[in-house]
Amino acid sequence: MDARTFARLDYPEVLEALARSAATPLGARLARRLRPVGREDVVRRRLQATDEAVTFARRFGPPDFSGVGPVADAVRRAKKGGLLYPDALYRVLSFLRGIRRVRASVRRPDGTEATFPALVRLSDRLEAPAALYEALAGAIASESALKDEASPRLLELRRRLRAIDGEIRETLERLIRDPETRGALQEPVIMFRGGRPVLPVRADAKNRVRGIVHDVSSSGQTLFIEPEAIVALANVRRTVEQEAAAEEERILRALTKEVAQAAVPLLVAEAHAAALDLLFAKAAYALAHGHARPNLGPPGGPVALYDAYHPLLGDRAVKNDLLLEAGVRLLLITGPNTGGKTVTLKTIGLAALMAQSGLFIPAREGSTLPVFDSVFADIGDEQSIAQNLSTFSSHMTQIVAILKRATEKSLVLLDEIGAGTDPAEGVALASAILEALAERGARVVATTHFGELKALAGERPWAVNASMAFDRETLRPTYRLLLGVPGASHALEIARRLGLDEAIVRRAEARIGAEGRQAAAVAAELADRLQALERERRRLAAEREALEAERRRLEAERERERRLLSERLAAADARYRRRLEEAVRKGEAIARELEALHREAIAAGHVPPTVKPHEWIDRVGALRRAAAEAKAAADEAAPKEDRARGGRKPSPPGGRLLPGATVLVRSHGLKGTLLELRPNGEAVVQLGVMKLTLPASDLVPVEGDKPPAPAGGVRVTVERRAPFEVDLRGMTVEEAREALDEVLDRALLEGRDRLVVIHGLGTGALKRGVAEFLRRHPAVKRFRSGEKEEGGSGVTIVEL
Repeated sequence: MDARTFARLDYPEVLEALARSAATPLGARLARRLRPVGREDVVRRRLQATDEAVTFARRFGPPDFSGVGPVADAVRRAKKGGLLYPDALYRVLSFLRGIRRVRASVRRPDGTEATFPALVRLSDRLEAPAALYEALAGAIASESALKDEASPRLLELRRRLRAIDGEIRETLERLIRDPETRGALQEPVIMFRGGRPVLPVRADAKNRVRGIVHDVSSSGQTLFIEPEAIVALANVRRTVEQEAAAEEERILRALTKEVAQAAVPLLVAEAHAAALDLLFAKAAYALAHGHARPNLGPPGGPVALYDAYHPLLGDRAVKNDLLLEAGVRLLLITGPNTGGKTVTLKTIGLAALMAQSGLFIPAREGSTLPVFDSVFADIGDEQSIAQNLSTFSSHMTQIVAILKRATEKSLVLLDEIGAGTDPAEGVALASAILEALAERGARVVATTHFGELKALAGERPWAVNASMAFDRETLRPTYRLLLGVPGASHALEIARRLGLDEAIVRRAEARIGAEGRQAAAVAAELADRLQALERERRRLAAEREALEAERRRLEAERERERRLLSERLAAADARYRRRLEEAVRKGEAIARELEALHREAIAAGHVPPTVKPHEWIDRVGALRRAAAEAKAAADEAAPKEDRARGGRKPSPPGGRLLPGATVLVRSHGLKGTLLELRPNGEAVVQLGVMKLTLPASDLVPVEGDKPPAPAGGVRVTVERRAPFEVDLRGMTVEEAREALDEVLDRALLEGRDRLVVIHGLGTGALKRGVAEFLRRHPAVKRFRSGEKEEGGSGVTIVEL
């Protein structure tokens, strides 16, 4: 593949468009140098890398390449011993910062090695020499200046300069404020001449300001005088300034030496930054224009380009299907002039060049191309007066060169083959050339106006006719490619519609003959039918594409909802883990407190030292139970009116236990809420922040205590085989949403599929707020108002 072929197929223009998609001059330069390769394994790697960049850009956006620019010139200058000034060093520093940022962007914390191996491999080569980076970051302030902190000596000298400048400014301002001096000035400002501070003094008052004249205005009316009071200070400043300049040069030489020492890693990083930018330029170009990754077929396999178009035509491009079955060696395209034959040739050639350069192609997904070892093109007129070449001679020169180099893996594109000479000889020569190329196994796409060549394509099993469609009503080409049918030039119809004398047109038709006219009419009718079929096929294809797009949208929506649900479950799990950890910490704190109390009891002599903490706790529990039983017996023996005055009293041990009731835990002497009664005789009780499983026989129901009222709080009822219930009455909408969110998380974690939300009637605001929240929650399948027996409009039934 040579530069002439690239130029004939508009490949340089495609590369220029690609370069405009690059983020850096490095990537743009590499894009303009991009060339196709003929090895299938290399092409596959190129396309895979581009595919990774497209996927990455869709998911995360492209990396930020700001600051990543060329540093090779600065590195070479440093290697040769030249001095790098702040602007060059700043470019190196910006480059190092940029590649650090790009590397961090590609190697994301969520793990990209498996999904984007090619991108990660390139980014891993973006190594910023740590010592050089630290040295430059600590010394370079901007493109024109070093930091004060570049060295302790420079910091000291610049502080001295600022102190001297301040003293000079104060002295000059004092002089300006002095009435005698002020009267001698053209204007009360401080100026500089030759790096020295001066005052603009009127020529007629020069004797009133003693000092050194450094300059005179062009009119001679103003003298720029450095006052005598600051001459000594200015001299000191000049000396310090020279010392600071010497220190800056020393620092610059030291930094230049470090750049030279890091030359190899810098140049390697620059090359890989360019390669990475080129990959993302390929991705940006593909995404911006809707290009697709081609499939690679075997050598000699089918060429199948669906909805292919010329990438430089933009919205004007007409998409066509270009199909060559395996075993088909020649596609012969006929049709009227300016009907799109040459554009079709370029479209096929560009698709091959782009694919083998690792670019996505301007065609629909599913398009397939084999890898060609070479692409040859004879397109356009290269006649040359200087070389004494006619149109025919220039074509023959190109075809001779193609015949010498074409192989069974080559793609050959021939425009108007056999044109430019005697038609009979041109047909004979074109037929022989096409047969020779087919015998070699090359894939050939050619255009022609010769009817005899159409017959050749119809007779040979390795050849297929095609034509560019033509609208006979408007006399305009449609640029649609019709496969399997030869086309016509439609010259007589065009001439008639354009006003050529009818007698002349009829005379021309007579010379064609009845058989020729009949063949042309049949071909035209066949072309019209094929166009109608093609329009119908495209309509169905558009519908299929719309349905496929809707399917992809629904899949993406489902995946988004699944991800949101997964995130909410993870968040809920994390919340409950935090609560569990908090309960454990509180339990440990209680245990430590009990141990401390145990030690205090031993120290006070209330407990023998031989009694272990758990034994002491058991004794305390036994004492509390005995006290509770004694109090219960005393209450039972007391008169009825005394019990009434005493309020709520424990009922006898045999009383009825119900979930939600307040109970007395006799072994601990504490009150709690009964959550669950189990068939095995155990009960689950909530005691403060702790939930305990105890024998039901250890519980005594407390008379008069009922489950807490719903207003102002959340009550979640969790019963075996019963749905979740959450009571939101008395809450604001925001409070209700937070409570409902927490309950939904818990219901999901416990595998529940139904939730009853009690919100009451009221003004309806709370119910509307609940409905809006449920409508957006990914865990909610559907919800409805309760039936009459479920609570009516005061409740909402939620299916999860």
